[in-house]
Amino acid sequence: MMMRNLNPELGPYNGTRLRIVELKSHVIHATIMAGERKGQHVLIPRIVFISDGDSREFPFRLRR
Repeated sequence: MMMRNLNPELGPYNGTRLRIVELKSHVIHATIMAGERKGQHVLIPRIVFISDGDSREFPFRLRR
């Protein structure tokens, strides 16, 4: 399930159900499972989030 609005006009947005086709080092290849874009293939870039450490006790790195 998408957890970020990447491009609502062309497909993936919050709540879109996806089936993972292939995981690569920099992109995720997926197919949209429901809605008007059902069956459409999408490439989703891997997103790295690194906390600044100031607002949290423990800095962390998250890759989706």
